[in-house]
Amino acid sequence: MAEKRPLNRMERRRNKTREKIIRSGRELFIKNGYHATSIANIMEHADLGHGTFYQYFENKKELFLTMIKSVEERIEEKARLKIPKEERDIQQRIYIGILSVLQVYYEYQDLLAIIRDSMSLDEDFRQAGERIQQIIIEKAVRDYHWCNKHGLCRNIDTDVATLCIVSMIQGAGDQIIFQPIAEEEVERIAKNMSEIIFHGLFTEKWIPKSEIV
Repeated sequence: MAEKRPLNRMERRRNKTREKIIRSGRELFIKNGYHATSIANIMEHADLGHGTFYQYFENKKELFLTMIKSVEERIEEKARLKIPKEERDIQQRIYIGILSVLQVYYEYQDLLAIIRDSMSLDEDFRQAGERIQQIIIEKAVRDYHWCNKHGLCRNIDTDVATLCIVSMIQGAGDQIIFQPIAEEEVERIAKNMSEIIFHGLFTEKWIPKSEIV
């Protein structure tokens, strides 16, 4: 794959301006809500001319969808997390996977609260919010089906099992979003969830070396 060429000065300046608008928008959306925040408010907060906004975004909705996309990409990144092959302890692997997702909830808790509230306001917002949830669901389903296929789980209906896992993750995510907690509390929640899932659904403690991919 060809190396990316370095950005020139003008491109770097444009990227900085775009990021400045996004940061200001995020701060004001979190503080005042989506509807109560105007483009004029955002540009005043960013200390930029009003017209500059339209060089980067068509409207306020596009800016907000850009922010939602950044959360979606972060969760996708965590969903693709490769746990080291050396880690064969199933409960620890569950913990690592859950913690990685809950850390995104913690990192974006204020913005996720605005996204959740905005889903009823606009169809595009609803679809974007549902994509975030779908990434988490697909990750949980994929991992559990793999474990079940390799004989590591109890004889439980897979749809019911994955529903339980997803509901726990979403419930913990809501707690982080709407009842702000300390970062170390996120680790405690992930640890407790991994214990419940492991003892409730799994029969084996270790993944055979030959099965780890």
